[in-house]
Amino acid sequence: LRTFSAAIAACAAGNAVLAIVGIVVDLSPVLRPFWTPDGEDSVADLAAELGRLGGVFNQPVEAGLAYGIGGICAVYVWRERPVLLAALLAIITVGGLLSVSKAFILGALPFVLAYWLWSQRGHRRIVTVLAALLALLGVLQSGLVERWVGLDYLTRLLDPSGGLLDFYSAGRFADRSTFSVVVDAALAHSPLVGVGPGGWAVAYDGAVAEALVVAGVLGLALYAATIAGMLTLIRTGAEEG
Repeated sequence: LRTFSAAIAACAAGNAVLAIVGIVVDLSPVLRPFWTPDGEDSVADLAAELGRLGGVFNQPVEAGLAYGIGGICAVYVWRERPVLLAALLAIITVGGLLSVSKAFILGALPFVLAYWLWSQRGHRRIVTVLAALLALLGVLQSGLVERWVGLDYLTRLLDPSGGLLDFYSAGRFADRSTFSVVVDAALAHSPLVGVGPGGWAVAYDGAVAEALVVAGVLGLALYAATIAGMLTLIRTGAEEG
């Protein structure tokens, strides 16, 4: 598990380096085969126009989730080496910010930072904070921030327009959105057990909608119980470690 986690963390950091290099060098000819087959238009191309750089990942949310998992894996493997861990998390965090993924910035990043601080004891916690501050200072002094065209897109997260839920969910909970339409249809058709594993040929736009379609309210309850069980295992494993 430690070897696998180390590989995931290293790959996340490596992908972040690709995104950082992408600020000053156009890497799209090299990365496009990862995004889409046969040179078709990709989400990554459109995102790059806004300054959202995800490395080998086509969807910013995919990049954000990968960085979040990579950050957790890094803390798990290198929590006894605070300076190395701070450097890796700084690189991974920069990658997550460059993707402007709300899944990372608003979801994974707080968990990674909390797990990082919680995993440290005594003087290592002080070293952790100092190393994090030095890493942040290094990023600010590098000049990359000024050259990144996506800075305005990132800062707009601090000034949401419209309703907060509508803005931060990218319209998923807006009236007649794809998500709300699927949820309403699933609850109207077969609310308790859903329509079965075949599902519907629609965009679920989220695990909640998919669970409701496939297995109804019972399936959604089982899905929630599974997530709760995973969190319990993580906590137990961290305490034993």
